[in-house]
Amino acid sequence: MPCVPLPRVITGGGGHTLIVAADGSLWVCGSNSHGQLGLGHREDVAVLTKVPSPTLPRITHVSGGWDFTVACSEEGDVYTWGSNAFHQLGRETAEKWSAVPVKVEFPHGCAVVCVAAGLRHAMALTVDGSVYAWGHNRKGQVGSISGDDGKDQKVVHLPRKVNLPVKGKSVQLLAGAYHSGVLTDCQEVCVWGCNKFGQLARDPKDASQPTQPSCLSAEVFGGKAVKQIASGWTHNLALTENGEVYSWGRADYGQLGRSCDGSCDHTPRPVAGVRDARGVACGSEHCLALTGDGKLLCWGWNEHGMCGTGNESDVPLPMQVALQVKGTLSVGCGAGHSFAFVGR
Repeated sequence: MPCVPLPRVITGGGGHTLIVAADGSLWVCGSNSHGQLGLGHREDVAVLTKVPSPTLPRITHVSGGWDFTVACSEEGDVYTWGSNAFHQLGRETAEKWSAVPVKVEFPHGCAVVCVAAGLRHAMALTVDGSVYAWGHNRKGQVGSISGDDGKDQKVVHLPRKVNLPVKGKSVQLLAGAYHSGVLTDCQEVCVWGCNKFGQLARDPKDASQPTQPSCLSAEVFGGKAVKQIASGWTHNLALTENGEVYSWGRADYGQLGRSCDGSCDHTPRPVAGVRDARGVACGSEHCLALTGDGKLLCWGWNEHGMCGTGNESDVPLPMQVALQVKGTLSVGCGAGHSFAFVGR
């Protein structure tokens, strides 16, 4: 197998893996039924393979949806490929898929610094802190965008700017199956879209699908500043400045990493036993956390063994993954798989 350079980003989609190397090259493998690997064909690939540089410039960030991929380049351009069944590729064209990366048109002067892919929608964050979204919008995950009839559009073909009621600039993105969110430079978390499982930190009985973004009070995180956010399909994580991890949303696979009454909990609460975390990642219904002393913790859905326990039983509380290695870890998740890169 080719030697993959030290990763800058390591993440996954519904069934594919994406690695951005330090030199800006993109390496991919896995499911490719809709061309989501960007290799010019639709055959599955079992080994990490470099996306040809003539097809794609130097990449800084990448994110995988269920069966599509979105990436941004050093020049601030966005490229998409894979399924376009819900216009998640951000183009006017009606093509059902694309097996090669194609540049997405943004308003003049927009330089994108990071991207996020949900189940069937995508987001982009520009250097000035603006947020754009496109694709499937039936649950309001792209935001409140009205058509000619005054009703919110169910599919948004092209990137549209999201109007956010935030104090500062957006610095991170969050994209779940049918909800979205941002973190600002004022450590403010703002969310919108589907709230069926309380993933917007509001009681599902009172707010099932608010399309207008709303901001969470800092008090819900114990008054501590949030430095990272992450999302599964129907749950969220927030990593605070003191290394605590808060979770909320759907809970029936143990993806909140703590006990709660019922199948969901809309109130963000600390994940049991996680201290001094320095990074988190989410699959569709499972989570990873890296601690300051180099431990890797995992919890949640485990049907395909992605929690690394040696069996397929769900993991309701964080458990340490037994990695027989020493070195610096970089970790990431796909919908139903996990991976760790060890730098010596």
